[in-house]
Amino acid sequence: MTLSLFDLLGCKMSNSATSTKTAIAAPKTPPVTQVGPDPLLNYMWHMDNTGQTAFSASGGTSGADINMDNLYDLGFDGNGVVVAVSDTNIEVDHEDLSANVSIPLSRNYLNSSSGSWPNNKPWISSNTSAHGTSVMGLIGAVANNAVGGRGIAPKAILAGFNFIDSTQSLSRLIDQAKGAIDIFNYSYGTDTCTVVPVDSTYITQLRYGVTIQRSGKGSIYVKAAGNEYYGSLGACNAAYNTFTYLGNANLEQVNAYPYTILAAALTSSSVLTSYSSPGSNLWISAPGGENGVSAPGIISTDLSGCSKGYSKSNATGSNTFDTGANALNSNCNYTSTLEGTSFSSPITAGTVALMLQANSSLTWRDVKHILAMTAVKVDPTSGHTTHPLGNDLAGHIYERGWTQNAAGFWFHNWYGFGEIDAKAAVLMAQSYISHLGVLTESLTPSGTISLAIPDNSAAGITHSITAPVNFIVEAVQISVNITHAFPSEIGIEITSPSGTVSNVMNINSGILATNLTNTLFLSNAFYGESTVGNWTIKVIDASPTDTGTLNSWKINFYGHTP
Repeated sequence: MTLSLFDLLGCKMSNSATSTKTAIAAPKTPPVTQVGPDPLLNYMWHMDNTGQTAFSASGGTSGADINMDNLYDLGFDGNGVVVAVSDTNIEVDHEDLSANVSIPLSRNYLNSSSGSWPNNKPWISSNTSAHGTSVMGLIGAVANNAVGGRGIAPKAILAGFNFIDSTQSLSRLIDQAKGAIDIFNYSYGTDTCTVVPVDSTYITQLRYGVTIQRSGKGSIYVKAAGNEYYGSLGACNAAYNTFTYLGNANLEQVNAYPYTILAAALTSSSVLTSYSSPGSNLWISAPGGENGVSAPGIISTDLSGCSKGYSKSNATGSNTFDTGANALNSNCNYTSTLEGTSFSSPITAGTVALMLQANSSLTWRDVKHILAMTAVKVDPTSGHTTHPLGNDLAGHIYERGWTQNAAGFWFHNWYGFGEIDAKAAVLMAQSYISHLGVLTESLTPSGTISLAIPDNSAAGITHSITAPVNFIVEAVQISVNITHAFPSEIGIEITSPSGTVSNVMNINSGILATNLTNTLFLSNAFYGESTVGNWTIKVIDASPTDTGTLNSWKINFYGHTP
């Protein structure tokens, strides 16, 4: 399937599961006449949320941000860290980006499989998509240059990869994951209205990237989780375009490996957005915004001029900032209406750049560990939730709320370990000494078990595998072979020896698929636990109409010895 942009995916309907969350504070927006070294900085709530409206009709909650605090004053600005944005065309000569962009490191896959920029203009002016330009601005827009806002890491070295606009191929997919890059940002993905396979050679490259690149410390791959809390089945089959499915970030199988940091999206009140895809494979949450009209969106760079991009003089249904009617954006070079995990991903990548500046010896696993250790447990009273469309099964928990595992880590399929805390992560990185040891895998198959799955039963069927190793868990991956005409009815849970339960597939998802064949699911809910003991799979069929069989399953532990 062709990769596409996550801010354009999904049906962004109201998320009833979060409708009763944190109340919105009274709006507080700086006056439009504000001037300073970065005129838009005070409006960028994702870095410092004072309850400002960010040009929308309502405000957020004071303090609901990534806690940049005084990191800039302490000298943390991403200086020297190389971040690649693999995306659409990027306006690398934008007034708020050009000083940080490295043309030699950038790649234009419209030219060749390995990518090289044309000599005349290093971006494709015929393409009006501003996505890559906005993503790059969140990471590394220049600070203190009297225009626009600023990025999380305003002195990072930026490389633009024009990959999404190209004729995508496996060779190009692999190439955009390699090279002398510290951090790769991927704000793209595929619709998870079915199981989306991944080529093993790409996984081999990601494994190589985290093992060999960055002088053996591993490149950091940050990826958007997806915008499919609700999605349209028309993305898979036009005949079903009036039907809705519920997304699962695991179904894009590249996400079922531990090599990427998946970022979910939060509102300006630090609760789940209406669109962010859930999944047991999430790692972190970061601001993603909501439309910028009725509620604050994310502010970033846009294609220059009022004729293309997000901000245009003839834009309809937008705010005055994005039509060029506001004095701070009269040239339409910026936008305030961004929403999507496409933007929580670069906010995460920018934070990682600050961490690597603070301590360049961090490995990719150290980065993940620090993010998990310092994440903020947002929406703390979020409990178990029911099926968003009402298709529940008596006696079954559709989606679990915050769960504390035996190692003390809190985890939620909406938020991962919680919202990123930039200051806490950077300060921990500064003095961090790695203790994770050597990463090892241990795969154990069940063999053929052929267990019939009872229909419409919350009890389902269970089967256990005894771990053959004593690891501290860094990730748990399972592979299942289930015969069922409509896997959309199936729910899957994993329970650790310590009793922690992780929902890896939710019932009645509405996805289009037949059977689950070697389908992978990753869970981060067991991070830090011991592998020792029995690990149990539970498979549930939430419909009385079709029968199925759990033929076999495997469990793969990623971890290190105690």
